[in-house]
Amino acid sequence: MMHRTYVYIVCSPHPRVGTTLTASLLTTYFQVTGRQAVGFDTNPYDGDLARLHPQTTRIVDIAATRGQIELFDSLVVADEKPKIVDLWHPAYRRFFAVAGEVGFLEEAGRVGVVPILLYHADASQKALQACHDLEALWPDVEIAIVSNEGAAPLDPAHPGHLSRFPAEHGFRIPPLSPEALAAATDPDIPLKELLWDAPDDAPPPADGLIDWVEGIFAQFRAFELRHALQETRYLWG
Repeated sequence: MMHRTYVYIVCSPHPRVGTTLTASLLTTYFQVTGRQAVGFDTNPYDGDLARLHPQTTRIVDIAATRGQIELFDSLVVADEKPKIVDLWHPAYRRFFAVAGEVGFLEEAGRVGVVPILLYHADASQKALQACHDLEALWPDVEIAIVSNEGAAPLDPAHPGHLSRFPAEHGFRIPPLSPEALAAATDPDIPLKELLWDAPDDAPPPADGLIDWVEGIFAQFRAFELRHALQETRYLWG
């Protein structure tokens, strides 16, 4: 019995909002839970996701026809392996334009691939408007809002800003100390190796890192459980 294949598009039209961190954490979450996600890094010049997960991430340049073909052909493969697209902000508009040109949503629906947008919020009105534009462009695609409180803190003078984004569900990435964040994004010691596969005599991880990761992974798990219930209805009609 085939299950649906999920494609997570981690995106924002703005830089420095934490998209690569989310993509990396989600990749590690799948590894820890015994699955191998396929990653796509759309920054062809300095791809951080590819540096953090070199064995499972492909670099694609969607400014080039070859990169567009490689990316979208891969995203509509219904192999039950989760796909994670770290959408570099300069490629944001091009990605959605090409997706429309190649009929990505139509083909995804035909083969049982489910795209999910992990849209990263920030305090600007432009980010809010861009998210509403995205909802209008892809009205049948779920948007989950990611709030990275360390990379893109919201304005405390406008506490209702986040609720204005068009999404029923979301993720909170709490701030983390510079030392712990550096450990979480160290390409020389992958996070899974640091926290799950470390030898018994390894030094303890930076303060707060374990609780921070476990809290985020709990959010991913709850999100997946909700989709698993939806998939049960999908499979059994």
